[in-house]
Amino acid sequence: MKTIQFMLLGLVILILSACKKNDVVKISTVTNSDLSTRSVTENPANSLNPFDSVGYWHNKVLEGIQPCIEKINGLGEDAVTGCVIQFATTANLSPPNLSFDNVGLLVKDQVNNYRNILHAMSISQPVKTGLDTLFNIIKRSASQPEINYGDFKTAVMNYETKITEDEGLTAVQKETLLKSSSVARFSFCYWMNDHPNDTASIFKNITKWIATVTSDVAGIAVSGNVAYAADCSQYAYELVSYGMP
Repeated sequence: MKTIQFMLLGLVILILSACKKNDVVKISTVTNSDLSTRSVTENPANSLNPFDSVGYWHNKVLEGIQPCIEKINGLGEDAVTGCVIQFATTANLSPPNLSFDNVGLLVKDQVNNYRNILHAMSISQPVKTGLDTLFNIIKRSASQPEINYGDFKTAVMNYETKITEDEGLTAVQKETLLKSSSVARFSFCYWMNDHPNDTASIFKNITKWIATVTSDVAGIAVSGNVAYAADCSQYAYELVSYGMP
């Protein structure tokens, strides 16, 4: 794995464990000062989002590839992608509309500065603006003394209501943004629940959550594909886990 300079990591959190769409799950509230945790009961789903199955299946891919990920043990981008493709094929998931070869570049740009990705995306300006707002919700949540999933979910659901009611957005633009927000909610749940305090370094742990959630949100926005987004998420996690001292 190539050495990466982690420079502008000012965005947030997130998430790991089987967060079922219709199940109530046990979530951790993380205190930035000492990474202590306490249980919170929360459901990641938003029934008002017509594309919420995207977030659900994103998490199913992450959950399904973990046995394979445990075997590769930090071997890098291609190995992570191999695990994703293997699971997606077994689960009969549709392939993405762009090559998995692009995952590494997207994640590395996203980890260094998410605005690089927004600028480079071949999407309309209203969608870029909407994604920027979503990334800022993540950033604000991470800056709080306590990272609380319930507060994050509420902020994202309020964002989704505004997107749904925005008459200036086309149906396609709304679909892209609502899929992205669904992935953000479910991804947050997945990574936060599974690894609330898995490192001794607070900075590295928060950086890891920031990288995973923003990377898979960018992944779903550019591809519309849950397997591609999950690949971005898992590779970002691996990149920070094995690329940072």
